[in-house]
Amino acid sequence: MGKELFFIRHSLAREAFRGQADNERELSESGSIRAMQLASFLHEKGVKPDALLSSAAVRARTTAELLAEKILGPGKEVVFHDDLYESSVRLMLSLINQLEEKWKQVVIIGHNPVLPYTVEYLTGNIVETLEAGGVLRLTTEADKWAEISGKTMDLQEYIAPAVYAQV
Repeated sequence: MGKELFFIRHSLAREAFRGQADNERELSESGSIRAMQLASFLHEKGVKPDALLSSAAVRARTTAELLAEKILGPGKEVVFHDDLYESSVRLMLSLINQLEEKWKQVVIIGHNPVLPYTVEYLTGNIVETLEAGGVLRLTTEADKWAEISGKTMDLQEYIAPAVYAQV
């Protein structure tokens, strides 16, 4: 059966204004448009996650909400995690290992550098960075999220914003 993970970096964000905390930065206008374009693109590809988890940072939260409108089915909600902001590979792995087993496809929206670092750990592939709005799709033959660890997943594709963005 296997499992599938989509790691998505939040869309383009505004620069912080004086005194603003980094986690309070909002999406720029083009970031909002790109997030909606990504949502449509994923919907057209048939992505229908069982769960959508997101960092609670404003730019990630807004990206998640825009995606959820298109790809989450009825009765499903976005789950926000404070731990996904300034996270670590260890925390990400713990979160993945504790996902509900009934979930087959999960989307996680977060930040650099932890998303590419986690993908590197899970797949053994060098990723280095993930551009704003970029998507990394991973799969595994493992039947349980608790079985996911180093080099147990395969990097299937990288979807750059240039693939879906028309702005």
